[in-house]
This record gives sequence, C-alpha cells and structure tokens, in this order.
Amino acid sequence: MSSRFHAATPHSIFSKLEDLARVSGLIQRHSHKFSAGGFLFALIQCATRGNSSFQHLATSQAGFEHLPMTRQGMSERLNPRSSEFLVRVMNELLSDDAKGASSSPFQRILIEDSTVISMAKCNAEHFPNNGNGKIDTAGCKINLVTDSVSGQPVSAGLHDARNPDQTIGFDLPSICRAGDLIVRDRGYFSLDALEEIERRDAFWISRLPATLTCFDGEGTYLDEILKTTKSSRLDMDIWIGRHRAHRCRLIATQLSAKETEKNRRQRHRDSKRHQTTASKRGLIQDGWSLIITSVEDDRIDPDQIYKLYSIRWSIEIQFRAMKQSNQLHHSLNHRTDPFLIEALVLAVLIRQLLTIDLQVRLNDSLPPDKRVSIEKLSDAYSHHFLTRTQENLRESFRYDLRHLIHEKRKRPTLYAATVQCLA
Repeated sequence: MSSRFHAATPHSIFSKLEDLARVSGLIQRHSHKFSAGGFLFALIQCATRGNSSFQHLATSQAGFEHLPMTRQGMSERLNPRSSEFLVRVMNELLSDDAKGASSSPFQRILIEDSTVISMAKCNAEHFPNNGNGKIDTAGCKINLVTDSVSGQPVSAGLHDARNPDQTIGFDLPSICRAGDLIVRDRGYFSLDALEEIERRDAFWISRLPATLTCFDGEGTYLDEILKTTKSSRLDMDIWIGRHRAHRCRLIATQLSAKETEKNRRQRHRDSKRHQTTASKRGLIQDGWSLIITSVEDDRIDPDQIYKLYSIRWSIEIQFRAMKQSNQLHHSLNHRTDPFLIEALVLAVLIRQLLTIDLQVRLNDSLPPDKRVSIEKLSDAYSHHFLTRTQENLRESFRYDLRHLIHEKRKRPTLYAATVQCLA
C-alpha cells in the first residue's frame, strides 16, 4: 500500500446489524437471500446511484447474498419493520455520549437545524409538503443536532415536512444538560423552550424574531432604542414577549448601508408577494444584526457571541455534503412505494452519521491546523459504499489525506473558528 494511502477500520455498528434486525422483526430466521448488512448497503447504494425501484434494490442486495432475491420478495421486506430497523441503527449511532473539551466554557455546543428532502408531488399523499394551499407538493424533513465541541451527532430524526421547526425544537431542551449551549435559528424560537433550557442550567443563542415584542427595563420598545441610539453596537438586558416578559441579553450591531438596503429590498419583495405592507418594525430591524442569548456578559463578550452563532453554518455544510454525495433527488422524482422512500431517506441519513463519525475520528489523528472536509469525505465515502460486495464488505475504508483536507484559505475553517472563539 502506498504511504499516501491510509485505512479507517469499519464502524462497530456493522457487527450489530443482525441483532438489530432481529429485535425489530425485519429478520426472523436465517436466509441465504437476505441479510441486515446487505439490506442497508443496498439501500445506500441505490440512493447514491439515484435508483429507487424494487428491482434495483434486489439487484444491489444480490451482491451481498449467496442467492438473489426477487423483486416481489424485496417489496415484501419493505414495511414498518424495515423502518424500525433503520431507526434502531440510527439511534445506535447516536448512543455514544461524547464529552466536551476541557478548554471549552460549555460542556457541549449543540447546533440544531433541519433540511427538507423534496420529491415528486405524486407522493404527496404519504409525504405532504407545504404548498401554500395552492398546489400539492411532497417532501420530508431531516432534523439534525451536532455537538460543535466534539463534532459528534447528538440527535437525528425524520419528520413530516409540514411539521414546523418550532414544534420539533421542543425535543432538544428535554435532552440538554447543565452547562450546554444550544445554538439555533429563529425558526425554532419558543419562549417555553427557552425557559426549559434555562431550568436545566443550560444556555442558548438565537436570532431575534422580527415579530417579537421587546423592551428595556424602563419600558422603551426596541424599535425606539434602535432609532435613537448613536452607537453602532449595543450590549444590554432586554425583556422579550408581550404577555409574559422574559429577560435575556441583546447584542445589536448596526449593519452597513449596503446590507441594510439589501435587507429592506428583500422585505418589500416578500411583502409584495404576500400582498401585504412591510412592517415598520421589520424595516428598522433590517438595519441591525440582532442576537439574543442567556449567556451573561461576564462569561463571553459580544464578538464571541457572534462567532458562536456563526458556527451554526457548519450544520448547513453537513446537509449540503449529504445532498451532493448522493442522487436521492433522482430516486424520488417519481411515484414510489412510501416504505421504500422512507428506507432510502433513512439510509442516506445513516450514511451521513457514519461520515460525520469518520470525520471526527480522522480529525483526532491530525494536527490542529489540518482538518478533514466533510464534503470531500462524503464524496469519497460514497464511492467506498458503492464498491462494496459480499467479498469486500469488511474491508477498511482507504483514503488519501491529500484529497480530504480543507484547502488553505484566507478565512479559517469552522473548526478553527470554534477553537479560536472558545480559547
């Protein structure tokens, strides 16, 4: 083997697949035509290639079994038990309890976001999506939570595309621990959820929703404060909510004239599309970057708050890597069996969790100035899964670090930015 190539041992989850399949009822007795490992790898291969028929799935599975299975036999395997098996595999990948770094002021920095997997509208009966009440659209939503300190995924789930982030966001406060920091976009904003996070002695950071009523200790509304202030940066206590005021910290930074004009043009376009009038409050806030948090000013300064919030972009990159490294959109561009759709999406999510875990393991073996790109690793790992058969199923993943490392740029990597703001 060339010195430029290295090998990563397979994840321990692969040795547990048969047991998980029996617990879920997917496998009840031994068969030469069907195995848990072959089923999972066949699903990943079909999603990566963009295939979605039972014939394609049976053909891929045949590469991992002693005897081939018919298309009809494969269709009978896709049922609630197959979905339960894949969910158990996903939960097993999330079961490890990663510890926060000792240099971090927080135990964990939990970043949460979601992405919608679109599909042909003929699947809207089983996977309805928001169509603004005018047209039928179809899709499902993947919600992911990762710990920015350890890099490991903490929670993952498949949801109805019409299920708002605000509703999904109630799950995370129930699993957060004392000393955690939760960073989420304003789509997850809920006073009830924020109060639950604080009751657990954890912290949160969020953008300020434009519709939220805010005022200072003297009862002056935020709009008036922003209009009259001569400072370009505000760091102050503020109360949010109309019916029950909740105290938090506001960091407001004035935007440039160019950014302000861009935001206001977008607001006017959105208002025209919805046949409404742009709100005065929104137009005022378009000139500011508004972050609210429960983290006290003696713990971290405003610049660190902005850096911590910007880390949220890391999960967007993970979603982008997941979508770019497979052809799932081709698999779902026509009418497909609902259990097969669910299995394909869950398989893609499982492969992404495996990729994130591998990225963490590779980064642990590298010096701090070198980091593995999740997008490059996703592409390479996809090729690894595509070349698996019964003969090489247990072989290690071979990789060349030169093809996986972040390219040198003037701006730091997300990992470097995290370490820098926590130092």
